Amino acid sequence: NYGAKFFITQGIFNSAAIIRLLRDYATLCKELDVSPRKIILTFAPCGRAKTLQFIEWLGMHVPQEVRDRILNAKTTDLAEGERDLGPVNESVKILLEVFQEVLEGIKDFNVPIGINVESLSIFREEIDAAHTLFGGLQEMLLKARGRPWAVKWYTVEKGYSAYDDVVVLQKEEKLRKQYLFATAVLSGIFGFVLARSGKNMQRFVSV
Repeated sequence: NYGAKFFITQGIFNSAAIIRLLRDYATLCKELDVSPRKIILTFAPCGRAKTLQFIEWLGMHVPQEVRDRILNAKTTDLAEGERDLGPVNESVKILLEVFQEVLEGIKDFNVPIGINVESLSIFREEIDAAHTLFGGLQEMLLKARGRPWAVKWYTVEKGYSAYDDVVVLQKEEKLRKQYLFATAVLSGIFGFVLARSGKNMQRFVSV
């Protein structure tokens, strides 16, 4: 009622609290007879103890069992000097599990959901994990809609920011609406002209 279009959460590593929040929000919106706004859930993959410390410093809660699963995940038969990707891959797996639990927990509640993935690290494996995680979350979210779907993709030019991309998409949507409006107007005019021509032809034949 105060103009908010969406809400965005901090990074989540446990489904129980966010499911409870979303259910309470849906109930409140129903009581107030208002449409719920989109809730964008944030996820942040990590594979290092220092990254986990930074995440907790930012105020995100990482349950001890989640921390243990991440840090204790090991890959065997590593080549000399090869970085163990077991922890970061385990974090992606955990966050996908969390999101699946959220989707199942709120399937009977009419709350629109979005996803946001944050890369909170300068290390390559954790940055790559953010891309992998987003792809998995996006697929899960679209499949949960229960209807056929497609994804429109485009190349982000070097030097452009996420805000620039949003502006481009907004301009495309505006042009699409203008095109549909112009098409509807022209169709109406064409139909009117045909109708008038038909009347004139009928009068000519009657005479």
